[in-house]
Amino acid sequence: MNDIRPAADASPQDGRRPQEDPAPAAAHDGMDAVGTRAATSDPAASAAPSEAGVAEDHDVAGSHVVAGDHGVDGRSADGHAAARSHPDAPGTRPRPPRRPWRPVVTVVAFVVAVVLGVVAHTGSVTWMVPALALPMVLLAIGWVPLLRLPSPRGTTIVQLIAVVLLLVPAAISPTTTLERLPGFVALSMIASFVHQLVRRDARPRLVESVSAVAAGVALLSSAACLVPLVVQPQGRDAIAAVMGATAAATLADIGLGRRPRGGVAAACAVASVVLGGFGAWGVHAAFGSSSLPFVAVAGALAGGFSYALRQIQSVLPSLWGRRAQIASAAGSVLSTGVIAYGLAWFTGAVPL
Repeated sequence: MNDIRPAADASPQDGRRPQEDPAPAAAHDGMDAVGTRAATSDPAASAAPSEAGVAEDHDVAGSHVVAGDHGVDGRSADGHAAARSHPDAPGTRPRPPRRPWRPVVTVVAFVVAVVLGVVAHTGSVTWMVPALALPMVLLAIGWVPLLRLPSPRGTTIVQLIAVVLLLVPAAISPTTTLERLPGFVALSMIASFVHQLVRRDARPRLVESVSAVAAGVALLSSAACLVPLVVQPQGRDAIAAVMGATAAATLADIGLGRRPRGGVAAACAVASVVLGGFGAWGVHAAFGSSSLPFVAVAGALAGGFSYALRQIQSVLPSLWGRRAQIASAAGSVLSTGVIAYGLAWFTGAVPL
């Protein structure tokens, strides 16, 4: 059998110089010379980086067509199997939860609404402030894991600062809470802007972070509106009616089941409004000591709004965590504080 010599041993008679080792040449000729010799001596080796570069470009551009045995999304058969077996692996798209109804969210929302309604009915500001402080702090602590916000430590500190700014002055002087509320909301937002300035991570997702902090401050401000209502009989009745509506609307969460269809979801949304209206009317008829017109309308608004907020957050992948579930429940109840204040204002019990 004839010996086949490699291209590096070719004689000068064929018009080519003997192949040199590219490693020493790199020290004399530079990177361009090395790349040229490598491409000339081994076409297969030079084609591999090219194909890798093309594949990388396709991956960066979001292309779904890759040559070879890859699938339509750029992953091989082994990659698809790994994605199916590990849906939370890096590089895979998070899926919404299979069960929109979270029992923890429903139970916590029901308990918070009942406790706030009962404490408000006693007419004691001393007890109302701690009853509000607990869900407000739970909301501030769980807001970051619920929305998966960047800079979690600083964002949580800003939310806790907002709790202190909104609740402590309300406890000291309940009757002037609404007069000072805009200023304390502005201070809370200034604290969020300062937090963004001192971040050292190049401030990724800046707009998302600021808007999420503003949403959290809005929920906390709605809760602070409940403090001045406790000192007035109409205000206490308004809180009890709205919290009764919110507690009744949590029963609509149970109807969602594991995989609700469109008709079931729509029926549950209507049920939350109906349950809220009847809940507010029933609580006011049983425990109310003053006349509150349109109490059923306010209850329907509170029940539907709290239910909608829970269902909007129910599809978040982060709702698997316990802190996120508690924050979602607390936020859905605290968001109805402004409805209770509006109901009391309509009767002339509190100023606008």
